[in-house]
Amino acid sequence: MKHSNMTKSTTKFLASLEAGNLQLCSFLAILVTAFSMILSLNIHPTWGESQIETEAEDASAPKGTLEYQGVEIQDKLGVQIPLDLQFVDEAGHPVQLNDYFHQEKPVLLTMVYYNCPMLCSLVLNGAIDTLKELGWTPGVEFESISVSISPVETPELARVKKKNYMKQLGVVGAGKGWHFLTGKQPEIKALADSIGFGYRYDPSTQDYAHGAALFFLSPNGKLTRLLKGIQFEPKDLRMSLVEASEGRIGSIYDRLLLRCFRYEPSSKKYAFYIWGAVRLGGLLTIFGIGLLLLVMWRGERRGHSLTETDQGSPSPS
Repeated sequence: MKHSNMTKSTTKFLASLEAGNLQLCSFLAILVTAFSMILSLNIHPTWGESQIETEAEDASAPKGTLEYQGVEIQDKLGVQIPLDLQFVDEAGHPVQLNDYFHQEKPVLLTMVYYNCPMLCSLVLNGAIDTLKELGWTPGVEFESISVSISPVETPELARVKKKNYMKQLGVVGAGKGWHFLTGKQPEIKALADSIGFGYRYDPSTQDYAHGAALFFLSPNGKLTRLLKGIQFEPKDLRMSLVEASEGRIGSIYDRLLLRCFRYEPSSKKYAFYIWGAVRLGGLLTIFGIGLLLLVMWRGERRGHSLTETDQGSPSPS
C-alpha cells in the first residue's frame, strides 16, 4: 500500500512538473513572438515623413531671388563626410578632420566665416547660449568644429574669434574641445558639398551669402541631424547629440526619449512620435508580463514541492 501511494505521488509530481514546463515554454514562445513582432514593426506616421528626407529650404535663405540662389541647405542625412580633408587650426597647425573623430564622441559642426557681419555670429551665439543651458562641454560629451568658408581668412583671425567665443561660453577647458579651422577653397567646398551647405561669395559686398544651421556628425563622420536657424532649444540640441553619439553619451532616459520623439523639419523641433511610444510601451509591457509569469511559475513550482514534501512525510502516530 505504501509503495503504491509513493508511485502515485511520484507520477502526479512528474505530471505537474511536465505541465509546468509546458506552460512556461508556451509563455516564453508567446513572449518571443510578440517581442519579434514589435521589433519588426516599422510603421511611420504619414505626416512629415517626406519632409525628413527631402526638405531643403532654409528660413534664412528664401528662394526665387538672385541673392540667395545656390545657398540653400539640403538635407543629406546619412552621408559620410570626407575625413581626410586638410585644414589649419587656430594655432596654425595642419590638421585632418579625422583628428577630431578619434574619440567615441559626436561632433557638432558649424560652417561660418569669422568676418561675417551678422549671421555667423548669431548661429554661434545661439549654440553657446543653448550649451550654457544644457550644461554640456565641448571636449567632454562632444567635439565641436567651426570651419571658415572663406579661403582668405587666417589662423590668427580664427584664434581671436575662438578666444572671444570661449570667453562667452565661460567653461574652463572648453577650448580643448572646440576647434576653429581655416582652409583652402577645394577642401572647404568639398566639406560644404558633402553636408549640403550652400554658400556663394558676393564680390559687390565682399560677403558670403549662406544659410544657418548646426550639423551633427557621428563618431565615424556620418551626418545624423541638422538644426536650421539661429536659436536652438536645449532639448533639441541634447537629443541631436545623443542621436549622433549612437547611444555613447547621455543617460538611459535620453535614449528612451529618442524612441518617443522624432525631428520634424517643418517645426525645426523634436516632436512626439506616436509609433515610437507604442513600440516602447509594447516592449515594457511584454517585459512586465514575462516577469509576472516567471514569478507565478516559480511560485507554482514551489507550491508543488511543498505539497509533495507534506505527502511524503510520515503522519504522526
